[in-house]
Amino acid sequence: MLINSDRWQLAHNYHWQRQNLLYQSLFQAGIVTGLAVSPIPPPQNVPAKYRDGRWLLIHRGIAIDAHSNFIIVSEPMEFRLANWEQNTVRPVAYPEIGGQDDYIQSMDVPEFRRNLLATADTKGFITVWDMTPCLKDTSQTCNIVDRWGDGHQGKPVRSVGIDPNGCYLVSGGDDGRLMFWGLTAAGRRAGEFANGKPLAVLNANVTAVDVRVQQHQVIAIAGDSTGRVRGYRQDRLPSLGCDR
Repeated sequence: MLINSDRWQLAHNYHWQRQNLLYQSLFQAGIVTGLAVSPIPPPQNVPAKYRDGRWLLIHRGIAIDAHSNFIIVSEPMEFRLANWEQNTVRPVAYPEIGGQDDYIQSMDVPEFRRNLLATADTKGFITVWDMTPCLKDTSQTCNIVDRWGDGHQGKPVRSVGIDPNGCYLVSGGDDGRLMFWGLTAAGRRAGEFANGKPLAVLNANVTAVDVRVQQHQVIAIAGDSTGRVRGYRQDRLPSLGCDR
């Protein structure tokens, strides 16, 4: 095939965009942007027995699988939540009831503490959950370990990330701030991090974040609405009792 300037530019743009998305995800599997989940009324064309409160809308977005393949949801997709293996569902009562334009924007689970779940929503709330009770017994409610709504000046929180050991949480939102939260072993904000620590204030919405521990430092990554990706360092905090 003849390579002219147009074809070379097309190939160059493709690989640049691919590497940019991989970098935003720290070259790991996960959500890059979007893919927010919100509850919706059941579709009218489904049988009556399925017209319940288990319907969700997956919004547009991009993710990367374990083999570095892109998963692109170009149009919103409707799903009904169910456990097909046991034919049961396990709804989680969300504490902040909103309107049709309010939804959970981001979720993350630490790799080595699967009982913890961090969520962020468009009303500006960040919540850390202990899922142990409701995973073991469907009649039990999931425990809210900590919850706060003043970390991003009341603006929507677009992304939340928690490190693999569940000791450090970072968040980003429409206020342009990348916030750092040190957690206790129980998953709560440590006292000195009740109001968080701003790692950066950007001139654009923060749309994607992640956090990892490397040697003696915590590395926080933020992607913004202009497509730029930045990294920030924070010393590890073993004194908080979680990162030992």
